[in-house]
Amino acid sequence: METHCEWQFGADDGLAVAYSRGRPISAAQFRADVEHCMATLGDAPDVLVNCEGRYGFSVALLAAWLSGKTAILPPNTSDQALRAIREQYPLAGECDTQWACTLPGPAPTQATTRWAVAVPGTHLGVRLYTSGSTGTPVVVAKSVANLVDEARTLARIIDWPRAPVIGSVAPQHMYGLTFTVMLPWLAGLPWVDESPRFEGDLADVLARTGARTLISIPAHYRALLASSVDLDPIHCVSAAAALDSATAGAWETRYGQAILEIYGSTETGVIAMRRQCHDPRWRAIAGVDLSVDGDLLKVRSPYVGRDWAQGFQTADRVALHADASFDLLGRADSIVKVAGKRVSLAAVERCLMTYPGVSDAVAVAIASPALVRDQLILAAVAHPAAERVEISDIRRHLVDRLESVAVPRRIVVVERIPRNANGKAPRADLMALFGGLETHDA
Repeated sequence: METHCEWQFGADDGLAVAYSRGRPISAAQFRADVEHCMATLGDAPDVLVNCEGRYGFSVALLAAWLSGKTAILPPNTSDQALRAIREQYPLAGECDTQWACTLPGPAPTQATTRWAVAVPGTHLGVRLYTSGSTGTPVVVAKSVANLVDEARTLARIIDWPRAPVIGSVAPQHMYGLTFTVMLPWLAGLPWVDESPRFEGDLADVLARTGARTLISIPAHYRALLASSVDLDPIHCVSAAAALDSATAGAWETRYGQAILEIYGSTETGVIAMRRQCHDPRWRAIAGVDLSVDGDLLKVRSPYVGRDWAQGFQTADRVALHADASFDLLGRADSIVKVAGKRVSLAAVERCLMTYPGVSDAVAVAIASPALVRDQLILAAVAHPAAERVEISDIRRHLVDRLESVAVPRRIVVVERIPRNANGKAPRADLMALFGGLETHDA
């Protein structure tokens, strides 16, 4: 007999199940919206979920599961990415932002205070995408049990405030999916529809919803510290990039509570966590086994997809200690972090090479002085008519094909990129290009 994952929406303490535009959403309303969505889906096996709001996302995700379908979560909402998904997968429906704006729907006819749901654990719940360590995002399949069991573990091992959860990260990516959707579902906590990224917007949404947990990224916490916004102490979670010790210390000093840092990946889900002001080492969450191959971390976990049931080899170098804690030593690949997101420099270069006439391209990353970005990407392209190429045209070409954080902040066009005998472009020579030629700032 197949095992089902079971949980319920609605609780005795009177909490809403969600907040949309500052208004509480009841379990009965959520159920009505999910069932209405189910009725609109066709017979095909997949549903494209590309709406921005977290409430609409939740409605679409659960409607897909209860209809026996798989939710496709796009790597971004560019026309190119969405077109590729539509061409690859047979879709029973598409739940976009325009659709989500119609929610919540008509008031429910039944005043349900609780709603119990059950979904087969082996059901393929989502296909979502990595950031693309080789330049192209890779599809990762997760079963419902992968997602539910992970969220249930996180709900058990952390004392979460009995209040709404708010996130500045998108639910289409693993971090946002786990902590701003699945965790609230399994912990019985309301989730907030909006994803405020500016300090004033965050303060406003916190005031309207009473949220006490913030899911965000290091750059956002740095911006909050530098702003004049005064936040009440809240439970804060950080991932997608390393949280520097200065920010961690300053946050705890100001608010009296350490930021909980999460380490993981799309393929593995959550691997480990820490509060670095108390203990700088990372410690695996329950159920996760760690080993090293050379100095690269290998993970065995019940939260990984079936493709890596025997273990997933990460690209992260670590020092693993006898007590199974570890220190992160850095990545072994060329992925850089920009505004908390992984960006492949190789993918940027390949995209530059698709611009008409470009014969060579190099992308590099430098430390950013801005609070909201970890690094800046600079790019040099070789073009035979360098003097006549409009950088604005190159930028428009990139904007249509890359996420905004991956578009180089500065671009130079030259007749030839300086390369040595090994075909490498020395960094010093590249930086001389950026310092000595006209550049364009975004």
